Amino acid sequence: MAIPGTPSMEQIYDCPANTVLICVDGSSNALEAFQYFTSNFRQSDSNVIIFHASDQVKIPAFVPGGGVGFMPESLMAAYDEIELHNKRLKEKYEKLCSDIGLNHQVIIDEDIKKGPGVAIINAAKKNNAKLIVIGTRGLGTIRRTILGSVSHYVLHHSSVPVLICPGA
Repeated sequence: MAIPGTPSMEQIYDCPANTVLICVDGSSNALEAFQYFTSNFRQSDSNVIIFHASDQVKIPAFVPGGGVGFMPESLMAAYDEIELHNKRLKEKYEKLCSDIGLNHQVIIDEDIKKGPGVAIINAAKKNNAKLIVIGTRGLGTIRRTILGSVSHYVLHHSSVPVLICPGA
């Protein structure tokens, strides 16, 4: 039974700009969400944006053992690790999309200031997405309450339909 005012998948795909934002983070659940979309909802004119809200390098305010500051070497190592992760993630999804002939674009947002949920909502608006596809890590009720959930945030703040794919 459809919720009144909620577009059906057919209505989504009747839109002239058939843009779908698929959120990825390197997890197996994100890959499963991508595969679920491409296996079940992909259309020949699908325009897919693979979106990743990059981790940020955290600069500690206090150094263990007392004092204020940070060690430049550890800061650079953390930055290099994030940069390598983003590069590998982009290459992985570029290949997956190319292998199946999917019209796509990979966007890595390295300037997220308000968290990944906000970055996803902003990317969907900016790119006129008609659907957001996101995986979930399957956090339990207590962990989700304490830690929050990106998929939960996106679901409740999106102005377009959200397809949440639970992990195995």
